[in-house]
Amino acid sequence: MEGTNQVDRINALTRAGVLVGWSRDTFHKLRRGRDDAAHDHLFDTTKALEALKLCWQLGDLFDRATGGTRAVTAFVPPVLPDETPEAGPREIAELRKALEGHRRVRARYEHRPSRGDEHAPPRHQQK
Repeated sequence: MEGTNQVDRINALTRAGVLVGWSRDTFHKLRRGRDDAAHDHLFDTTKALEALKLCWQLGDLFDRATGGTRAVTAFVPPVLPDETPEAGPREIAELRKALEGHRRVRARYEHRPSRGDEHAPPRHQQK
């Protein structure tokens, strides 16, 4: 299959006649939602649940196209547990340590000049 990214693969499957109509549009919608979440740091549980339902529907469509052996025929959204377990002090310390490590890595890359721009001031100082 041509292309290495998702949009190229969706387009190749569309040209081959494999993805049409709703399924093609749904794959593009999922791709755009993934891009939004990755680039804009979205943590929208409503959108995540919608994406989960679309994935289930695509799986159901695939199942029906290949013989229809699924026992579950309706999407059942996940539910939150009645109680959310609290993190203990050790887990909180581990999470804080991991967060600090991620922040250090991020800071290194935020202040790194792009290629050909080695002599430029850090981004926060550019006018």
